[in-house]
Amino acid sequence: MNSAKLSFGVFLLFMVLIAVFSNDQTTERQEAYDGEELQLALIGDSPEIRNDRVEFEKISLEELRKLEYGTFDGVLIMEDQLSEAARQENRDIYKELQIPLFFVGSQANVMPFIDMESQISYEEYAQRVNDKQTFISGLWYPSGKE
Repeated sequence: MNSAKLSFGVFLLFMVLIAVFSNDQTTERQEAYDGEELQLALIGDSPEIRNDRVEFEKISLEELRKLEYGTFDGVLIMEDQLSEAARQENRDIYKELQIPLFFVGSQANVMPFIDMESQISYEEYAQRVNDKQTFISGLWYPSGKE
């Protein structure tokens, strides 16, 4: 897959996920996603999504470490797993995956999931950032680069 197509695909996936997980309570009806089928790894509680174009496969953080490139179009890490996902041994693998990772319900944006010199826990970041505006945050390291 060429770089431009992959970048567009990641952008499209991110936009789809925002629409799918939007917790906006407006009465405006969102259009259903009708693009290519998406295969997403799911870590944590299952979301309430009814779209036959989006398929989830539950995996653990341990299984994520062994994931082969191309197995999934992206990874969703749900709110109940954010604290564990922010642990150092898990942060280390995100750069190697080469697929987009989305952190659903993070009140700390992506800060606890990137490798930094002075790292604090997810809970401490969430307390500092207290982001109640962004429902889903994402990371992607193409070709394993920072």
